[in-house]
Amino acid sequence: MAKVLVTTRMHESIRQKIIDAGYELEFCDATSWQEKLEAARGCVAVACRGGAYPKEFFESLPELKILALPSAGYDNVDTETAAKLGIYVTNAADGNAKSVAEMAMLLLLGAAKRAMYNIGVMHDGNPWRGRKQPTFTEISGKTIALLGYGNIAREFDFMCKGFGMQVLAYHPRIYEKKLPEGTIACDDLEEALSRADIVSCHIPARKENFHFIGKEEFAKMKEGAIFVNTGRGSVVDEAALIEALQSGHLAGAGLDVFEQEPTPVDNPLLSMDNVFCMPHIGGETAEAKLRVYDIAAQNVLRVLAGEAPISPVNRP
Repeated sequence: MAKVLVTTRMHESIRQKIIDAGYELEFCDATSWQEKLEAARGCVAVACRGGAYPKEFFESLPELKILALPSAGYDNVDTETAAKLGIYVTNAADGNAKSVAEMAMLLLLGAAKRAMYNIGVMHDGNPWRGRKQPTFTEISGKTIALLGYGNIAREFDFMCKGFGMQVLAYHPRIYEKKLPEGTIACDDLEEALSRADIVSCHIPARKENFHFIGKEEFAKMKEGAIFVNTGRGSVVDEAALIEALQSGHLAGAGLDVFEQEPTPVDNPLLSMDNVFCMPHIGGETAEAKLRVYDIAAQNVLRVLAGEAPISPVNRP
């Protein structure tokens, strides 16, 4: 019986679909690719969490047909080597879109309302001190620029409109996309940055996107703008972000991702009271986990049945 490697985080009902299709399950919750490699030997499919999957992983598994990621990102996966070896790599880009969009809204509100500062004063014995801070702001009536316009940004677009915000969607090929009513298309990054009161980053982590937002881009943002990032830490020059916050050019930031993860405890961003941080958990809701693992299982079963997967990121 052919074997499929999965994580114990996969819901039992989804595991059963794979079993019912005639496959034996192996389990692995390791984080290193070396441990996952050892667990995957002899398997025809792997449906495990992300992390690094270098060329050595694929070259060492001659029976592997598919790596099905239960997540959106695949920046640490050698998709080219996999394709050359006839191995599909798939993701679950739409599965966590609602959850990550909700996280983006939490981060935006947390930054706009100086949540970290006020949580602090609630615990230091002088809670009314927070009422004297003049830097709180409303988001209603503000213009938000969404950098990148995939599934997550589209969900966030609807939420922003619910708060009475004007949404500006930036993408190099934005005019090829069908936008919701009221969303303003923009294919010029400088224009998007300069027009927005809030900038929310949804740029994927690719080589060409490393430090996509840096010192020059922050300088082009409005004085007092708020920056939100639920994309990937590598697309932002963190040192430039810290400088923009410390100088007062940016009023605040909401971050679920960092250049180094887990981010060091001495990262200056963690001690700034105008920065609202979370530990890259935007897609970790119960609902999102169920959806992304279901998509991963569908991809596995389709490929093993000789069909094309529903969400490939490479072309073997």
